[in-house]
Amino acid sequence: QKIAKIEQQHKENLKKQKQTVNRSVTREAERDFKAYAQKHTKLENQIESIKAKIETLNMPEYLLSVQRSIILEKVKKEKQSKEAEIKKNREQKKLQKKANKD
Repeated sequence: QKIAKIEQQHKENLKKQKQTVNRSVTREAERDFKAYAQKHTKLENQIESIKAKIETLNMPEYLLSVQRSIILEKVKKEKQSKEAEIKKNREQKKLQKKANKD
């Protein structure tokens, strides 16, 4: 959409310049064209970069690595919760032993 917009602006600028005297290329026309070309190139580069990222993200290897990291995180959380539960049980047993001694 951005590319279409700047292309439309460029076409309008060309029409205006053609209507001027002598139809010669002026410095203003050159400046406008350079600005248009820079914007167009920048947007095209952004599009290509985004397409490359999408291709990378859709690769099976990447998707498998994401899946592995999710599974590892889940296992890690389960292990931490089990360790916390074991620690809690140990503390309760110690408290019960102390209560039984008293």
